[in-house]
Amino acid sequence: MKNNSVTNKAKRIKAALVAGVFGLSATAGGVHAYFEQQDFWGAGTQSGGILTFEDTAANQLTITIDNTSNFSGIITGAVFNISQDILAASLVSLTDGNGNDISSSWQVLLDVNNNITPGNTQFDVGFNTTTGINGGIYNDGTASNTNNAFPDIATMVLSITSPNPWTFTDVLNDSILRTQRTGANGNGSDKIVTSSSSGGSTTSGGSSTSTSGGQVSEPGILILLAIGLLGQAFVLMRRRRLGL
Repeated sequence: MKNNSVTNKAKRIKAALVAGVFGLSATAGGVHAYFEQQDFWGAGTQSGGILTFEDTAANQLTITIDNTSNFSGIITGAVFNISQDILAASLVSLTDGNGNDISSSWQVLLDVNNNITPGNTQFDVGFNTTTGINGGIYNDGTASNTNNAFPDIATMVLSITSPNPWTFTDVLNDSILRTQRTGANGNGSDKIVTSSSSGGSTTSGGSSTSTSGGQVSEPGILILLAIGLLGQAFVLMRRRRLGL
């Protein structure tokens, strides 16, 4: 009777630890493992910004839009080429730096092939304001004319509906950032292309710094800890069977 009780208790310990291992593995598998940042700076106009790409959830791509322009430059669009095919996507949310919903002022396009792309390249994704300056993103630190625009670091979330599953790995270095109200007098517009160099290199003269993202290490130490605990359970069960 005692032996059965000890055996059953050991089995429960084993089952709990096995469940813990699978739970930790699932958590590790859910960690999103890639981000990429691209910087843009326009020569002469002093307009620019930073786009940050990250897979923040399954089949989702989060894009952070940070305006770093001088004067009153407003970000009103961007196009970029992702290494993996995107056949269908929808806009989940777009909020400004104050958390306000500004999605009604923007549109998301797939396979963009128009005047805001470099060399008529076919792009996977493009987004821009629907009515010119309205809905654009300004730099809260320097902008003097903020009519119909929003501060300062906007966040866009796209849901990739096809293919499914979809995993983000890279944005190529031929992206374009579109800005308006460029220059000290607030006139003009600019289309700023990222550097064509590999990630991490810098070019001057109106191009930009393109910093490729890196793989984020999975929390393997947690899995190893769980495996170690599971091993201890086996040892405990064996010792109790032998009456040690």
